[in-house]
Amino acid sequence: MDSCSVNDDDTNKFTNVADDACCEMIFENEIEQLFVGGDEFWTGDSPTKPYVGQVFASIDAAFSCYKGYSSFSGFQVRRSTQKTRRGLIVSKYFVCSKAGSADNSSSRDDDDIEPEASRISDTVGPVKKKRRTVSGKCECSAKLVLKNVALKGYVVSHFEDNHNHPFANDSEKHFLRGNRCMTAVLRNFAFNAASSNTGPVRAFNFLKSLTGSYAAVGATAVDFKNWMRDIKVFIGNHDTQSLISPFRDYKIIPY
Repeated sequence: MDSCSVNDDDTNKFTNVADDACCEMIFENEIEQLFVGGDEFWTGDSPTKPYVGQVFASIDAAFSCYKGYSSFSGFQVRRSTQKTRRGLIVSKYFVCSKAGSADNSSSRDDDDIEPEASRISDTVGPVKKKRRTVSGKCECSAKLVLKNVALKGYVVSHFEDNHNHPFANDSEKHFLRGNRCMTAVLRNFAFNAASSNTGPVRAFNFLKSLTGSYAAVGATAVDFKNWMRDIKVFIGNHDTQSLISPFRDYKIIPY
């Protein structure tokens, strides 16, 4: 079999997905799960799904479209490499956030790190240890490639929509970075709550009660705490001076 085609009864279609392999598709929650030659692939389905030949006026417009499609489907995208010619971007790559491989340098044991850090610190000063994080990269090959076309803008020249990882479900989509944003309304609400001696977590829970669900808030409690932390760092000692300055006008009169 040279190729395999799987057609849904409605409007969802996936054709020419493998060579010399049989395919099976499971459609659930607007996500197509494909089994190609024993390997699993996931692809989203949305009215805003990009396609080859689609024209955009700018790179930002194309990224906004791709980002909206990814947020709806349950994955994240990021800007990647580009090619320029005489200062003009002639091609631009957008890839899945899980593209690339995980860095294994952070997986070493503490016994392997400490001697090296001590040796370097004796010669060039203290060494800051690298923070240990769990990487979610799994060499996903999904991407969107733009080409610059004169008098048109940027055209989608290649679109790979097969992901080798499952997508976030409806109850998890609001945790994606692309779906979280401290808008001006949320920042103003958190600041006013802090002025009333209400912490960021309590303000977040109160806003959840007003909107009806955590997903409807548009941000997480950690986003609220991080924003209030940044505000406190920005204010710094100025807030202390604003508290002390009114007392400078008072004179202590000894009795």
